[in-house]
Amino acid sequence: MKKITGILFFFIFLIIEKSLAQINDLPEKKITRFKISLSPVYGFVFAHDVQVKNTAGTIVTGVEIKLKRIRLDAEAKHYIHNSFNSGFSLAYYQFSKDFLGYAFYGSYYIEPYLINHKKFVLGVVAKAGLSYNSNPFNEITNSQNFSYSLYLNPYLCLGFNSSISASKNLDLDLDVMFNHNSNGAVYHPNYGINFPTASLGIVYDLKRTKIKDIIPPEKFVWRFDLMPFASYKTISLDKKHFYWVYGAALQANRKIGYFNAVNVGLECVVDFGAKKTLEIEGRSGLDYKRAGILLGHEFIFKKFNFSQQIGIYGYNQIPELTRIYHRWGLYYKFGKNWMAGANLSAHRQTADFLDCRIIYSIYR
Repeated sequence: MKKITGILFFFIFLIIEKSLAQINDLPEKKITRFKISLSPVYGFVFAHDVQVKNTAGTIVTGVEIKLKRIRLDAEAKHYIHNSFNSGFSLAYYQFSKDFLGYAFYGSYYIEPYLINHKKFVLGVVAKAGLSYNSNPFNEITNSQNFSYSLYLNPYLCLGFNSSISASKNLDLDLDVMFNHNSNGAVYHPNYGINFPTASLGIVYDLKRTKIKDIIPPEKFVWRFDLMPFASYKTISLDKKHFYWVYGAALQANRKIGYFNAVNVGLECVVDFGAKKTLEIEGRSGLDYKRAGILLGHEFIFKKFNFSQQIGIYGYNQIPELTRIYHRWGLYYKFGKNWMAGANLSAHRQTADFLDCRIIYSIYR
């Protein structure tokens, strides 16, 4: 948990610190350079829980293809006072233990640059997407797999990428990543797969540059959100029934640049899955409701917002839940004051629930 939380805190701090340096004149054109990379990948599964100790020693091998979209215009530097790369990743991973099978990972990523020289680039990478996992838990045919129980699962990744110029059209890429995927506790067992990876690949410059008008996001100083949400999940002690999780959050967002905002919020969660677990374990006297304080950052685009937050429980009677947790959200704007999307809540390396939410926003 300390590693994941530390990386997330560093990522949020980096965005905030650099975004404070943004200027006020919005350039007219967006200039994007395209590159493509191919990288063999090697890693291992981190057995983060006693329930998945049978995954220890699992080797991960695979290959990743990335389409890189490198921003060259002055506006790109407004994000973190430096250039950045974003794009799409498609990866195939084979797990050495048969009960984990193989997987395909598709994701969108962003990579703000920490160092951006002509011959060397170093960036922080964040990915979000979906994975197809080939061999989910089955009581008869695959009872060893407690990591995932569905074929399709959310996927998150954090890490670092460095690129070294090898020639006019070729670069060498070195990635170090921490990967996580699970189904957000929708269906159990769902302890997830956590696996660090490293890769060394080749990047080819496609010699294609795209120039288009910049469409700025909504102009505001403050945005106040009301967010009711709900989820539907199973629990590890009762895999055959689903239990509702619902709640609401209030959040204040302060825009600190054209495409960035910081936020603070309060949320309350009513977890009937936790209630059933407490009843089965003979601890029904404990409260299954909880409340927390959230602090985080949000990328603001024309149609989508991507949120990353750290939460601290102010009220929680379930001792198994760590006091600090983290949330990841992706929201789509469908009106002047409305958004809808999904948000993943997790404790340490284990997903708690994946909720769907409607957001009503007031701009000031």
